[in-house]
Amino acid sequence: MVIFNAGFPGQNTRDALKRFPDAVASHAPDCVVLLFGTNDLLNSWNYTGEEEYRRNLKTLAEQCLALPASLILCQIPLACQTYMESRHKPGFFQEISALERCRKANAVIAGLAQELSVPLVPVADLLGIPGEDSASLIRNPANSGDADGVHPTAHGYAKIAAAVAAAVRRLPRRPHRIVCFGDSITFGLHMRGGGTSAADAECYPGQLARLLR
Repeated sequence: MVIFNAGFPGQNTRDALKRFPDAVASHAPDCVVLLFGTNDLLNSWNYTGEEEYRRNLKTLAEQCLALPASLILCQIPLACQTYMESRHKPGFFQEISALERCRKANAVIAGLAQELSVPLVPVADLLGIPGEDSASLIRNPANSGDADGVHPTAHGYAKIAAAVAAAVRRLPRRPHRIVCFGDSITFGLHMRGGGTSAADAECYPGQLARLLR
């Protein structure tokens, strides 16, 4: 089995549509794990808005299925209001909070999974509401020295990888070439082996590779 980490930090679904031929189709996958939405709805510097996000995500999903490949949709982690406010444009999270933006994205993803009858990995439920203590599965000053508020810890990535592995094992046919397509959540920002599926990588594609091999 071969697993490709096609995560690119900072990118939204608009960027993903442009990258699809090289990042996904060129690998001839028989399974794609799709995780987008954090930048579309939470990144004040690369925001698309809910309606464009919905259209783009559906197009990406349909392109994956047309390869043809099995498709697994992942919801996005919940984000911490305190740290997101400090990293983005002033006022961006005042009218709509970080948690509410995450929930809007996850409602879109869940709706699309139901519409297309494809597996859904409930990442937000797995990682929970991010706290400010060391037990949080989202990076913060207490667990990583970083006022991040949106990217998982290595333990958080382990939970994502385990859930994705379970979804892969439930597919009607076991895939041999899996592309994990997404933004910095998939890339594994700040993690050892980020952007790879190397044997010692802490990002979820790397941990997924170990589980499935």
